[in-house]
Amino acid sequence: QRYPYLGKRWSEANLSLQDICPAGDERCLSVTAEAMAQDFSVGPPWITRLDDLQAALPLWDAFTPRIRKQYRNLIAEMYAYSLSFATIGRPHILFDHFVVSYPEAPAGEQAWAWVGEHDDPCTDEIPGHQRPTFLHYCELYQADQYYFYKREVP
Repeated sequence: QRYPYLGKRWSEANLSLQDICPAGDERCLSVTAEAMAQDFSVGPPWITRLDDLQAALPLWDAFTPRIRKQYRNLIAEMYAYSLSFATIGRPHILFDHFVVSYPEAPAGEQAWAWVGEHDDPCTDEIPGHQRPTFLHYCELYQADQYYFYKREVP
């Protein structure tokens, strides 16, 4: 699933790749904001190959504390994930229809266009749109007197 804010904030994070990447690793050292936005601005993978994970996991593990030293925001580990896959040369195929996350997402960024516009979200079809598959429990979701919040799920 595409998470555009990772690519949008890459330059703002102002990470010193020399302090994060393995010495001399040009693929890691040359990751740009454009590459991050185009190929690596993602959340966790839904489908991946075992050999790709085996190659990326040690880097992800090493990059996370190095990035956290420079960037104390919650998404530091997401940058570490993305940078690890960029380092092994595995760009991601990005989709915009798998997840609904924060309700204030810009139009077209997530699958919210499909949610709430039809009487029965389990049967109604919208030409040109695919149904969201996952709800990212990162926000407070409310409908009438009902709400769902990740810190209050029994």
